[in-house]
Amino acid sequence: VYEVGQSASAELMDFLGVFQPLAERSSDGKALREKCFNHADQNRSRYLSLAETDAFIMYALSNAFSGNKDKGKELFLRFRKSYIKAFQKAKTLHDPEGDGLLNRTTGEEYVTFSEFRLFNAYLCIYAAMLDAFCCINATSDRIDFGEFKKYYNNVLDHGFVGLSAGRTKRPSELYSEFDTDDSSQISYNEWCNYILKAEVKAGTELGKLMEEQKLAPAPKAGRSRAVLVEDVGGSGVEEEKKES
Repeated sequence: VYEVGQSASAELMDFLGVFQPLAERSSDGKALREKCFNHADQNRSRYLSLAETDAFIMYALSNAFSGNKDKGKELFLRFRKSYIKAFQKAKTLHDPEGDGLLNRTTGEEYVTFSEFRLFNAYLCIYAAMLDAFCCINATSDRIDFGEFKKYYNNVLDHGFVGLSAGRTKRPSELYSEFDTDDSSQISYNEWCNYILKAEVKAGTELGKLMEEQKLAPAPKAGRSRAVLVEDVGGSGVEEEKKES
């Protein structure tokens, strides 16, 4: 869904190499997700908290770069700001009550296995947006107009429709579209919101994936053993079916 652009950093490529396989719709992808989810789910609750997903990301990176003890930690810290966005986006995809509502129950405050595939997809997407943000300002949480005007050309080929708009719009015009709170600075939240809205407006596959999705129905009750089945509909939510 996300096609990496030429301006993506080597660090982003390394990060994607770890988590993109976990987002694949394939039997190998499912097997890998089950293994990683079980490792992250230390108390076997079938729910992952934000802290547990953080620990999983650190584990996955450290394991992937076991020959370089510092590499995994460096990648973890470089993209850490993006993890909570992936978590918040994924945790409400599945509807434990089956009522189509957000009730702030346990199942809606944690990432379940049903949501784990898209959680990994979101990790890749939000990390890519953060990578582009850091190409303009890697030292603070906000981008001012001077930085934007000077370095924006660095992200024209980052793989996002919204960022390529810099080829046809004046820097001041584009900057004002990012800066929705009129603070004369662009936050990471504003950066992500603009990029995602541009993808949705353009009707890209990435935009379709990141649009607000209908909550998937709850599994049927009264069963015990968890078995993997195909993704539900077009939502991308990987459902767990309970069998006796």
